[in-house]
Amino acid sequence: MKKYLLIGLCLFIILPLFSQYELEINNIRARNEANGLLFNNSSTFSSGFEAPIDSSMHTFYAFNLWVSGIADSMIYAYGTKFLSSSGNTYRYGPVMDGEYYETENDIWDRVWNITRAEIEFHIANLNDPGYIIPEVIENWPAHGDISKGQAANLAPFIDVDNNDVYEPELGDYPDILGDQAIYSIYNGERFNEDMNPMGIETHVMTYAFDCDDVLDNVIFLYTKQYNRSELNYNDAFLGFYADTDIGDYTDDFIITDVDRASVIAINGDAYDDDYGAILPGQSVTILRGVKQDTDNLDNDFGIQDLQTTNGIGYGDGIVDNEYRGLDFSVDVSNTGIAMGDPDNEIEFYNTMTGKWRYGNPIKYGGNGYDLDTSSINSRFKNSYNDSYQFGTYGQEPFQEYEWWSIPSDKRMIGSSGPFTFEAGTSKDMYLAFIFDRGGQDNQLALANVRENIDALKLLFDSNDLECGSLVLSLNSSQVLKSNNLSVYPNPFNDLVNYSYEGSDLNATMHVYDLLGHELMRTLVKQGENQLDLSKFEGNAFIIKLIDQEASYSQKLIRR
Repeated sequence: MKKYLLIGLCLFIILPLFSQYELEINNIRARNEANGLLFNNSSTFSSGFEAPIDSSMHTFYAFNLWVSGIADSMIYAYGTKFLSSSGNTYRYGPVMDGEYYETENDIWDRVWNITRAEIEFHIANLNDPGYIIPEVIENWPAHGDISKGQAANLAPFIDVDNNDVYEPELGDYPDILGDQAIYSIYNGERFNEDMNPMGIETHVMTYAFDCDDVLDNVIFLYTKQYNRSELNYNDAFLGFYADTDIGDYTDDFIITDVDRASVIAINGDAYDDDYGAILPGQSVTILRGVKQDTDNLDNDFGIQDLQTTNGIGYGDGIVDNEYRGLDFSVDVSNTGIAMGDPDNEIEFYNTMTGKWRYGNPIKYGGNGYDLDTSSINSRFKNSYNDSYQFGTYGQEPFQEYEWWSIPSDKRMIGSSGPFTFEAGTSKDMYLAFIFDRGGQDNQLALANVRENIDALKLLFDSNDLECGSLVLSLNSSQVLKSNNLSVYPNPFNDLVNYSYEGSDLNATMHVYDLLGHELMRTLVKQGENQLDLSKFEGNAFIIKLIDQEASYSQKLIRR
């Protein structure tokens, strides 16, 4: 036994960093493969989302990102279900001229697994004699080879000297989230389940934190999708295919928590062969969906077009800062029946737009398919907690049409959209995978996950995290940080401090409620300022600072 252990240890030591595919910095071990398959080990056909870590128990079998859209009256879709069951698994690397895919294999058949500690060590020791830049930092995929048809700029990095060139030897370093992150780049031109290629290039950063109880059982995902084609896609959707397996996969159930933009998998009965009687819950939560198309309006919460019940930036008095949430969901089975997995572009698109694979609408209640179940169409399968009747297009469902489902092997398809995806543009999305095991029954497990989702969404909306950022860039309407302004704390009690470093003597600060009504306005002085919001009722406000250079807006949450 010791002999085999020694061999394994030696192999681990000599393996290059890019062969390490797992996040394992908190209470979950999550796998991310170079070809884009998440939470699965395609070489062993096994689960790759171990929760808790080192328990040999899992809540996912696989996870994949999907994109679909319409161009020139033709339906397109991009994504796979299980790469491990397919003959061709080669998707890694950026979009490039076709003749280079095979010759570039050694460069792109990898992931970039990096920790915050490595970056901090690089920054602190760059100029020390004998310092060797870690491979993952030195070979960070910041740029593509334009002579081979690759995009010039790829993975994000901190450009210390602002010359738009990644030079780690001069102090540049990868721009990551969390205490550990895995970055991968893949595309659908090489392999796309026999569907017409969309020309989409996918960037994925999975990341985790080791700093807070709320974050200890969460894996995050940031994805940026680039349209490298010449096609303009209308009615496009960005979403996911999640094969959740709560231990024993044969007795699972999945619900859609509409208001929380989440699908949540639980055990379908009182006992699981793997987890026993202490049952877990597992969510796929959209923290921030796709940016809604510009329409020069502050769209509101509701059921109409360009409205949402679970997005962010809606009804806050700010124009065109809306990000969609979870707009559709459908659970499918691993059979060939009408309620089974989709197999082609049209079926992929149907399931991403809240229909069954053959285009039948989801019916509210029952099994969601039988025509005599209900006359009410639904956007979400197994839905509840839908305060606006968003999922039933404004119709209040009747009690006799409750959902029912026999515990079984469940998969869920969820999507955010529609949106316009023009050639040469990109779209992004933030997701969280929230695990909790503390329930003596499946309903308590469900309640625990929902409570954790609420806590996490509050953190994400405010980005109030001492140990790092939850969002990659500063262009989110939920984050207010600029050269001129910083705001803290958020969430707040009654007092909000902000520091203004601009030079405009006529700069003003405005406070609005979520209906857009202005509550107060005050002049801003250079340096430290304070807002007293104790006299205003409500748990959320919008502040906007306006100076001669620009305006800066932020949503504030009261504790």
